[in-house]
Amino acid sequence: MLNKLKEKLRNEQNKSKEIPIHKAELKGINQHIDLPKQINLENHRVEGVETVYYVRDYLSSIAEETLLQEITNSPKERWIELPFSRRRLQKWGGDVTNEGLINQEELPWYYNGISKEMFTSSVCSKEINHILLNEYEPGVGIMPHSDGPLYHPYVCIISLHSSCLFSFFANYEEYKNGKYLCKLFVEPRSLLIFTDSCYSEYLHTINDDICDSLNFILKDEQLVCPISNIFQTSIYLNEESNIRKELSNSEQKNQIELSIPRNQRYSITLRHVYPKSLSNGIYNDEETP
Repeated sequence: MLNKLKEKLRNEQNKSKEIPIHKAELKGINQHIDLPKQINLENHRVEGVETVYYVRDYLSSIAEETLLQEITNSPKERWIELPFSRRRLQKWGGDVTNEGLINQEELPWYYNGISKEMFTSSVCSKEINHILLNEYEPGVGIMPHSDGPLYHPYVCIISLHSSCLFSFFANYEEYKNGKYLCKLFVEPRSLLIFTDSCYSEYLHTINDDICDSLNFILKDEQLVCPISNIFQTSIYLNEESNIRKELSNSEQKNQIELSIPRNQRYSITLRHVYPKSLSNGIYNDEETP
């Protein structure tokens, strides 16, 4: 039965490979991306770590298809190759410098719509004015880093087309020793938010893996998993009964490991860049809540 469960999870993950993309049908969809009108982030707080929030299925499947189509059709010159990272990215909104945001430009309709709805629904405390789109092939991640003082310390990340494990570390030494603060299973169509100390003090990273392992233990009839947000994920909520059955039948002391393959993944990172009022990297804004 474990093999059947793993096969089912692989099939669910691989559905994103089969998303039908037809420009004539998806272009625009009334020039609007449907998002939840109101979200109480406290209902989505990740336990065990400060100021991290995870919203599963933030996007609908149609919204994901629309965004993937727009990414596919975006101008080739928008892509910036990062050969040493084996990644490429697009940046929208302008150039981030020590002087603030320069060469400002209007966001494309799809990013602009998402940004405005996130602000009006109180998901963001400031209007989004800068977006990075990262493309990750399977086996490609990103080194531990922090986003720095030029942004408002509040990051929103929307994932498309694939899942991954996303980790926080207190510092680079802890990263080298493998002592993570928390690990998150980030699914397609989800929204991940982190702020405060998770933004300003900690490092975040994605390992260079082609698949991610989810380990479950059954202890005193309770499911235990080292992934901090696992009980908030769609994969757990959809498969809890099957996971429990496999654990109860497991010959390895009530332990099972689920391996989730990665597909090509896109992450849309939405942030607010400070205007030209920085002094020594510190932002002064009387309107900051």
